[in-house]
Amino acid sequence: MTTRRFAEKTTCTVDQTLADIKRLLKANGAESFAQGETGTVFALMFELHGRRYRMIVPMPTEADVKGGRFLDSRGCRINRDQVERSRLRALLLVLKAKIEAAAIGLSTLEDELLPSLVLPDDMTFAQWSRPQVERAYCLGEMPPLLALGPGEAR
Repeated sequence: MTTRRFAEKTTCTVDQTLADIKRLLKANGAESFAQGETGTVFALMFELHGRRYRMIVPMPTEADVKGGRFLDSRGCRINRDQVERSRLRALLLVLKAKIEAAAIGLSTLEDELLPSLVLPDDMTFAQWSRPQVERAYCLGEMPPLLALGPGEAR
């Protein structure tokens, strides 16, 4: 028997969940929303306090579902739409948790959203920092604090 997944049986539509997410983010100061999807990912983008954020949710393909990759707690195959609905509910849950952590002083919203921060080169902070952290651990040394631009003294 497989473990029950969060929102495995949700009846909330994708549109309802996206409206909930937008309402939650707006209530916490977010502006300028956008969303996009391909066959394998859903992207949510928004601006908050002058910064842009992008959150990516992997989505199942029909082949994933037909191959039995997605089963409910009884071992029954789940259809693709249901997996998409539950994943977007999970995104809403993650956002609520991040906002609550900031509200009670456990963290700050900026720190909670840092991995999703979009940098000037369109990479997220998480995408940019993973290789840096890996290199630091492999070499046992920290990278330079500030990268100097071309022509600056080194």
